[in-house]
Amino acid sequence: MQPMRTSVTIKIIAITIFLLILATGFLGWFFIQSQTQEISDGLNQLGNSLSRYMAVNCEWSILADDKEGLKKKLEDAMSNEPDVVYIKVKTPQGFGDVEVKREIKGKVREFHAPVTSVKFSGVDAIGTSLGEKAQQEKIGDIIIGFSLQRISAKINDARNVAVAIIFWVVILASASIFFIVKFVIS
Repeated sequence: MQPMRTSVTIKIIAITIFLLILATGFLGWFFIQSQTQEISDGLNQLGNSLSRYMAVNCEWSILADDKEGLKKKLEDAMSNEPDVVYIKVKTPQGFGDVEVKREIKGKVREFHAPVTSVKFSGVDAIGTSLGEKAQQEKIGDIIIGFSLQRISAKINDARNVAVAIIFWVVILASASIFFIVKFVIS
C-alpha cells in the first residue's frame, strides 16, 4: 500500500508545481510586458514633449538665421537630457541647418516636430489686418535622437526582477506544497 501513496503524493506535488509554474510564468510575462510598455510610453512622452518644446524655442533663431544662438539652445537641451545623443534643425532651404551630437552607442529612436511661424499677409504699415488671416508656415524641422541604451537596461532589469521573483516563488511554494502534501497524506 505504501508505493501507491508515494505515487499519489508525487502526482499531486507534480501537478501543483506545474500549475504554480504556469501561473507565475504568466504573471511574470504580464509584469514584463507592463513594465516594457510603461518605460516605452515614458520615452515617447519625453521625446515628443522635448521635440515640440525645441520647435517652439528655436523659431526666432531660425527666422533670424542665428546659427550660434540656435546651436547654444540645442547644446543646453542636450546637457539636460543624458539620453539625447543628437538634435538637428533642418530648414527647407538648408541654410539654417544646425546639428549637435554626442557619441552614439547602440540603437537610437528619433522624434520629429515641425518648426512653424505665423505668416501674416494683408497687413498694413502699422500692423493692422486688412482682412486676411494669419497662416502657419513651416520653417524647419527638429529631429531629436534618443539613445535606447538606458531604456534597454531598464527593461532588462525588469525582466531579471521578474525571473528572480518567479524562481523564488516556485521554490518556496514547491517546498511548502511538498511538506503540506506529506503531512496530509501521512
